[in-house]
Amino acid sequence: MTGQWWGRVVARDVMPTKIAVRVSPTENFMPRGVSRTFEVTIWAQGRKRVRGTLTAAGPDGWELAPASQRFELDSDGLPVHGVYTVSATPLADADLLTEQTLTFVGQTDKAGGGGVATDSATAGVTAVWSAGDVVLALDAGPPGSPVLEGYAVLTPDTTWDPTRGYGWVGAPPQARDRQVLDPLRRDFVFNREVGTLRLAVPPGVHRAYVLTGDPQFTSSHTVVYLDGSRVAETDHLLGPGEFAWLTFTIEGGDAGRTVDLVLDGEAHEEYWRLGALVVT
Repeated sequence: MTGQWWGRVVARDVMPTKIAVRVSPTENFMPRGVSRTFEVTIWAQGRKRVRGTLTAAGPDGWELAPASQRFELDSDGLPVHGVYTVSATPLADADLLTEQTLTFVGQTDKAGGGGVATDSATAGVTAVWSAGDVVLALDAGPPGSPVLEGYAVLTPDTTWDPTRGYGWVGAPPQARDRQVLDPLRRDFVFNREVGTLRLAVPPGVHRAYVLTGDPQFTSSHTVVYLDGSRVAETDHLLGPGEFAWLTFTIEGGDAGRTVDLVLDGEAHEEYWRLGALVVT
């Protein structure tokens, strides 16, 4: 009898055990303390039943569950697959804004002379702030687009409201949802004309972080002005799928105050882009 491995016919009595591991999604921005489910697909082929272990590992500060689980696939000489889930959570001590790697390894048991087969897949992950740990966490995009867990929505319709503490002043921006990547990066607000985002800042010294970039197109320089001064900008054109966090200090004084962030675009098509804003 014969079997197939991705289109190649082999004799079952000499068939080696083979395995392939794939994971989805392959990259993700995740708030600390929030779990996401990764789907791991294991393709296998062997003389009979293929058994083995799927293990999941991540960097310090990340919790994966289960870290190990068994799989069992009835191959009987034909390629078969199974889907397994692993929950990943960046903990409170996970490094922020640092792309790290989750690794998923499938390894078969040694049985029936088929030998041991191993394959692996990786997913890139980046921990971001939990909304409950910061002064303000905004996820920008068009109305109805997905919002990162715990973050407040910022759309072109979000006009300044003193009670809410943030919103646009003057002409509103445009918005796009590219419908790829995670909720924080898939969508954004943008414009060729300058945009003014007003914030109510509490007392003290705060650090602001602006996420800029585009999942599918080259991004022009995004420039941020505060109190009339140029406080942050991208130092190069961002390619498709490339993102940057622009950071600067906001002084709230002894009693807190209202500030205007002015966004401008330079070079290329001269569109500024804002995907998220976090104030710590």
